[in-house]
Amino acid sequence: MVREFVSLLDCNLDRMNVAAQCTSWRDALGHDMRARQLPWMLVPYRRTCLLHPDVMRRADFFCFLSHSPHKVTMPHNAYGARFIGAYDGCWMFFAFGQRCGVGASSFSCVSEIEAEDVTYFRGFFYVLSKIEDLIVCKAEYQPGSGPDILSIKKQYLHFLPLEHENGLYIKARYIVESRGEILMVVRYTTILSEQTTSFALFRMIPDIETGPYLAWEKIHNLDGRMIFVGRGSSRCFETNEFLESHQGVYFHDDDAFNMPTMVAYGYNGRKYPCHDNGCWPGHGKQMKRWYEWKLPSSYTSPVWLLH
Repeated sequence: MVREFVSLLDCNLDRMNVAAQCTSWRDALGHDMRARQLPWMLVPYRRTCLLHPDVMRRADFFCFLSHSPHKVTMPHNAYGARFIGAYDGCWMFFAFGQRCGVGASSFSCVSEIEAEDVTYFRGFFYVLSKIEDLIVCKAEYQPGSGPDILSIKKQYLHFLPLEHENGLYIKARYIVESRGEILMVVRYTTILSEQTTSFALFRMIPDIETGPYLAWEKIHNLDGRMIFVGRGSSRCFETNEFLESHQGVYFHDDDAFNMPTMVAYGYNGRKYPCHDNGCWPGHGKQMKRWYEWKLPSSYTSPVWLLH
């Protein structure tokens, strides 16, 4: 009976909590853990403070398999640290001690472009620009040079101008690998709302008529995809890999994620918005939102924790 009950739980943390109840339940569960886990969304506190050394600091991570937040222990000295990224295997990256004049400018090291997002795919970095072109980069060691010297080989991929739907304004662009190809995910808002209203997916195709140019072809159906969008950490999953999951584009509030002025402010001056979080299930379906009225955070914006 316990094994049948646990088989209905997709979240490994929920399964571990079941195993911790008693010896018989732990024996029934064994070491049966799910191979794949969906990202968790960090829900930052409004403000942070110093804690007594004996007090453990915990953070709230919203789990889309449990449909509820988990409390996770964080490093004790992480108060005020800005979360700036994540990597598979539950790795998270922090920025400490930022004040006015430190990190107050941003730039792209691959070219003189405004970069929107980046992903690593089949040995190459794909950098998406605000004009929706791509730069493909590969870092290589130069023969005879020191071990810390890298050369960057670049290829610029020009795309035909893309016409977006009238009445929609682009809030952000992301790049993600899905089913062996690169997709661009565009996040929209309208003149009537600052919050996210919809998304669109595009795949990269060659343009036969103009020859050297490429084109973005719109994908009209999510087709069982679960896409988690985030700067440098977008991931795509398939709904058939999980018991209770729903296709859609899952997003968090990243409006101020990389604003130089926000990075430069002290903790008391920062106001990272944290209320535009949710899931867009596709055209014609109702948007689902989490923490819609959450107050701004003084130290970080929401980010994904990648398992």
